[in-house]
Amino acid sequence: MPKTLRYNNTVPSNIYYSNTKVKKVYYDNTLVWSSSYEKHSSTSTTNLAIRYNTHNNHKGGSSSSYAFFSKGHSSSVGTAGNVTVFNKSLTKSNPAVSYLDTQCVSCENIGNYMVVGGGSIDDSNNASYNWAYEVYNLSSLTKSYATTKAYTTEAAASGNINNQIAVFYNTENGSNNIVYLGTSLTGSYKSRSYSVYSACATSITNYMLIGNMAINNDSGETTQVHSLNSSMTDTTLTTGLSLARHAGAAETVNNHAIFAGGENGYDTIHDTVDIYNSSLTRSVGTSLSTAKKCMASAHTDSYAMFAGGYPTSNLAIDIYDTSLTHTFTVDTTCQRQGMIGASVGDYILFTGGGKTAVQIYSA
Repeated sequence: MPKTLRYNNTVPSNIYYSNTKVKKVYYDNTLVWSSSYEKHSSTSTTNLAIRYNTHNNHKGGSSSSYAFFSKGHSSSVGTAGNVTVFNKSLTKSNPAVSYLDTQCVSCENIGNYMVVGGGSIDDSNNASYNWAYEVYNLSSLTKSYATTKAYTTEAAASGNINNQIAVFYNTENGSNNIVYLGTSLTGSYKSRSYSVYSACATSITNYMLIGNMAINNDSGETTQVHSLNSSMTDTTLTTGLSLARHAGAAETVNNHAIFAGGENGYDTIHDTVDIYNSSLTRSVGTSLSTAKKCMASAHTDSYAMFAGGYPTSNLAIDIYDTSLTHTFTVDTTCQRQGMIGASVGDYILFTGGGKTAVQIYSA
């Protein structure tokens, strides 16, 4: 963590050199000051304006090649604009027609593939569409299907294990399946004894963690956090969240899993942050800038960001760096619920929530 640069005992928010805004300051080759993430630009895409249900999981896909967004709504099945990607140069494209027919869609990167699942795939050309997940090759952006042999339903949460196994927790229509696919794109599933609602998941080395959720019904908030390893062994952690809640958000930075915000009871919203390290030991982190639920989130190697959510007034974008130091910035264009987040390279992107704009942030 760099030393803080001060001028007249004040920490500057912006520094300019030759009329150009700088982001890092060095003294004797030592980094003494750096800015946090800040807004880089805005762009527009018409296909992601839908306002997603705040309690349903909808997740963009992050990878080294593309930030990946799938609209996934029944009113637009088979529409080419359903899938939007941004490359490392922030060039936007719409690579393929998507047949996903629910808003509860998640994107997970494994190897050189982006797996998009949640809900059924209403494709008359694919006889197994009820069991299929869309798979996009990240070199060519061509689409194929992976068959899971488990009926696909709304994705309550998703994550991956070491970027080698994509995991989707299904919960609707009586389906309590964990659906998972490896880089061979062979789909498998296992049943759970409980249903998961309004959950969130993130990954650290060797584990996917799922928490900030309700069990078996939307009012059954719990402190439980479950870990899932590459053998699909589901373990309830000895130390759960410090506060029972659901409908929060989860993200990872520096191999620490952050569970942020959420709701306990009807609209009793919290700013609580719990953090798990690589040994699955929990600590309580610095609280969010304000109590909120249903946020979008994304991370790079250096930062985890939480944006939007409910309530939609006076919402800051909360940022945690590799030292788990908390800062925040305010951007009124991200003060909305139902957004989704993804990252590519050093950029974090947020979109959706009833707006066509994509907000892009960089370090």
